[in-house]
Amino acid sequence: MKPDQSITGEFNIEYEILAYLDEHPESSDTEIGISGWWILEQCIKLHSPKVKKALKKLKRKRLVLEEKGRYRINERKRGEIQALLKQRAE
Repeated sequence: MKPDQSITGEFNIEYEILAYLDEHPESSDTEIGISGWWILEQCIKLHSPKVKKALKKLKRKRLVLEEKGRYRINERKRGEIQALLKQRAE
């Protein structure tokens, strides 16, 4: 099963639960625990490469600055960033 698919064709939460259980077959938890920890862990694994790629693009455009592995907004580009966010929201 591919990460973007699910058993029922709906949002892929089923996949995320099964992937977590496959990696941690001894695990059991409550509904709240599964929502708070298992799904979060699977999302982090899925999105980490995308985050890395996005940060590289943002750094290249100088919208985000990086120092010692920490990222922050480039205040000099704040107006440009706000315009981009506004444009996306429309």
